[in-house]
This record gives sequence, C-alpha cells and structure tokens, in this order.
Amino acid sequence: MSPPHHHPHSVFRSAKEHILGLGRVSGTVDVEKTDDFSEDSVFEETIIAEYALIINGHSLAHALEPELEQVLLETACLCKTVICCRVTPMQKAQVVELVKTNKMAVTLAIGDGANDVSMIKSNT
Repeated sequence: MSPPHHHPHSVFRSAKEHILGLGRVSGTVDVEKTDDFSEDSVFEETIIAEYALIINGHSLAHALEPELEQVLLETACLCKTVICCRVTPMQKAQVVELVKTNKMAVTLAIGDGANDVSMIKSNT
C-alpha cells in the first residue's frame, strides 16, 4: 500500500505549525506574540528550534514554485539546519537567491565542481 499523497503546500504549513506549536508547549521558542505581530517582524528570526529540514531535489522542485517558495522559506527559517540533497545546480542557485532576496542575509555557497557554478555565482 502506498503512502497517502499530500499537497506540498499543506505539508509545509503543517510542518511550520508543528514547529511553532511544539516550541510554545516545550518552551524552546522564547517569543511573546503581541497584537502588533506581522509577517515582517523578527518573530521568525528569534526562534531557536532543534529541527532540521531535509529536502530532496524532487520535493524542492515543488517547493520552489512561486506559490510555495515563501512557505518553504518560512519553514526553513524555523529550523536550525536545512539540508538540500540530490538537487540540480539551478535549484541550488534558486535556494541561494530565495534567501538573499527575502532575508537580506549573507549566504555561503560551497560547491565541488563545475556544476555548482550557477549556485556560486548567485551567491556573489
């Protein structure tokens, strides 16, 4: 019997809600939600969670679609570690660009071959 098929959007939303919910219950999230909370606040940046997001190239292809990329980014920002495995050079570049554009963050791109040129160039 094959596992049930879940829409990628609902998977990321569920993961994000799970992380936020567990953090509040267990005390790992040291944030007080106020009435002036907005999407642009530093709420996401202050979360210290012991979670990792591990995503392969097939799933990342869906997560990088325009309607899902912000949910991917929000979920990734709730995690201590994000690992993208078995991804294409273009997907590597897209992930770097997504972080740079939306988080105004410094990124580090490490590659071991010519297929990583697009990722490394998008990092500069």
